[in-house]
Amino acid sequence: MSEDIYWTVSVAIWIGKIALYVGLFIGVGGAFFVNWIGGRSLLASRGALWVVGFSLVAAPLSVGMQGLDALGMGLAGLGQQLVWKTGYSTSYGLTAAIATASMAAALVAILSRGVLGKVLSLAALLGVGVALASGGHGGAAYPQWLTRPAVFLHAIGIAFWAGSLIPLVAVLAARGPEAVSVLRRFSVVIPFAVMPLIAAGMVLALVQLGGIDALWGTAYGQVLMVKLIPVIALFLVAALNRFGLTESAERHDPNAITRLRRTIGVEVALVLVIFAVAACWHFTPRPLADAVGV
Repeated sequence: MSEDIYWTVSVAIWIGKIALYVGLFIGVGGAFFVNWIGGRSLLASRGALWVVGFSLVAAPLSVGMQGLDALGMGLAGLGQQLVWKTGYSTSYGLTAAIATASMAAALVAILSRGVLGKVLSLAALLGVGVALASGGHGGAAYPQWLTRPAVFLHAIGIAFWAGSLIPLVAVLAARGPEAVSVLRRFSVVIPFAVMPLIAAGMVLALVQLGGIDALWGTAYGQVLMVKLIPVIALFLVAALNRFGLTESAERHDPNAITRLRRTIGVEVALVLVIFAVAACWHFTPRPLADAVGV
């Protein structure tokens, strides 16, 4: 594969990964949020529909990109059956298939209400965890009895948190009677998503790295260090929202509501940066702990 073809396919794979993350975490997570927590609005529903719809197209295309990468072919090879067969034969093919099913369920859940919307959105959220635990560095690392459940919990936690952001911004912007109740319900539930997310993330990092020197001595560790910058910033902004603005917003303080809406917008931007960095893991060699099966 020539250098130009390599970079073209690599960029396409990277974009496809980001699109998949956006669809799974923001789209599916958003469908779950509006069905279980509240905040269903025209803006939130349309946003989730567009995100999921775009990702439903991008996910299968990303499988073709995987096939091109495996075969050392350029984008012109997308029309060949062998490329798609090769892409779906990889662990990513299974991930994309489960992710597509989850996003399809989320799409119907967004358009539904009541029990059907709840059941489909819950199934879609669980599908996010299953999809990401089925492949990738985390899902393939040993011991899998530990890493696969950790990836599952980590993915579900991200989906709930990231998926809540757009509906929260929308309901706060509307300043309707539902805004405060939705914010209160979210404040009660979010610790139960964030704590497993943090614990699972720490477990995965320890297993993957194998030692502290791998942070700067391996490509995986270097990507992790870069990712930690927006992650730490995200937690700081979230802490500001939770402990500095939420209580005042719940008392219907208009200034606090405006500031909260803006800082949640900052959270959205940081989440997208995290997705972009995490997508770079596809191009890193398998971590030592994974490679040696320990």
